[in-house]
Amino acid sequence: MTNAIEDASKQLLTEALVQLEKALDGDVYLFHSEIGTGVDDITKAVIEELACDPDKHEALYVILTTTGGG
Repeated sequence: MTNAIEDASKQLLTEALVQLEKALDGDVYLFHSEIGTGVDDITKAVIEELACDPDKHEALYVILTTTGGG
């Protein structure tokens, strides 16, 4: 079951990221989490998948917000 506030927040964030990508003329990867075991593999997989996307931009911007790792 999804939460209406969570759904609205995700939609607003997605819309903001799309606008940011247009303004920067690049792809944006947002990472907002604690850095834990396996995060590096997940991040690598996401970026490698993006690299294979025929609609990718020439530039990739990374937004990193984290409290660190454990």
